[in-house]
Amino acid sequence: MAADALLKGKPSGSKPVTIDTSSLKMSLQRDKPSDLGGKKLGSGGGTFKLPTSSALLSRRRRRDLTGNEDEDDEIESVAIVMTETAKNPFTWDTAALELDSKVLSLELKEADGTPIPVRETEEPIIIEIENKNVDDSKLESTVNATGMFYSKFRTQNNHTAVRITIRPTDTTLSVNYTVYVRYMYSPTMRDRKSVV
Repeated sequence: MAADALLKGKPSGSKPVTIDTSSLKMSLQRDKPSDLGGKKLGSGGGTFKLPTSSALLSRRRRRDLTGNEDEDDEIESVAIVMTETAKNPFTWDTAALELDSKVLSLELKEADGTPIPVRETEEPIIIEIENKNVDDSKLESTVNATGMFYSKFRTQNNHTAVRITIRPTDTTLSVNYTVYVRYMYSPTMRDRKSVV
């Protein structure tokens, strides 16, 4: 693979190799395992923040010739390959048409090019993906006879995540809110599906 060829002979801690075209961004680097903890890898489309190296590599195993899983020897270096594509390469699903963000991937490899499986980590890998369709508009509310405030908003499609932030206009007050959200209809206090 091209990434393996570019990283061959590259010493740990050296400056990353980057490839930047209109459809693909790739960043390749090699680090010591001890340098991975808390490392933030990013591009214009998003970032990966790695956990501590012990958490990231603690469950690394390789099958021996008998098929049993054994703990491996110490890793001398880790090759990091981060890829960002401008268009979604996973087009076989109709939901792919609604994806409007860039697609990111992260791969970790040993010095010899063997992929390092990342699974069941003790700490999370934090992934942040840029969302260029954020609507920060304020919602207008109406009040009904019971004193409930109602706001209506539309989403672009069925796969849209919605984050609602409620801020009191008087920040000196200490107020508790119960927020009800319901698809298609106004929420009610009796409709338990609508409680957030």
